[in-house]
Amino acid sequence: NFGLARVDGSVSAGMFLAASVFDDTPGEMISAPRDPDYPFAAQLAFRVEGDSMDKAEPRPIRDGDFVICCAWSDLGLEPADGMILVIQQTLDDGRLRERSVKKFSLDGDRAIFAPMSSNPKHAPIIVPRDFNPEDGKQVTILGLVRFVFDYQVIRW
Repeated sequence: NFGLARVDGSVSAGMFLAASVFDDTPGEMISAPRDPDYPFAAQLAFRVEGDSMDKAEPRPIRDGDFVICCAWSDLGLEPADGMILVIQQTLDDGRLRERSVKKFSLDGDRAIFAPMSSNPKHAPIIVPRDFNPEDGKQVTILGLVRFVFDYQVIRW
């Protein structure tokens, strides 16, 4: 059972862009499998840029892949250790934002959004459990990653 998911731009670790750079108008749609566990949730798709999750398990998430997510706001869940999430980090009262894919874990009163990368330049995002650090950043969960795929054409 397949449906359509709107590609809501790219996710790229460490790339803060002006909020106005993001295109929030309906655009590219891709075919995506309906999620059997969360059929009620809206689906979002993101194009992956970079190598911040190239060591993800059970499948690497590579540059050029698409991640299909259930909209976090539709799920009514608390984040749990091991979830792969699309998050948005904002700075400067929301004028700058970064969207990236990370693995979630809790460590006491801290939430950790960690890359799973072969590239040591990628660092985890560590914030208080309420996701509102004192340094002016704000972290929001946008989606729970459920599927990863690419659109490479196989020719023979």
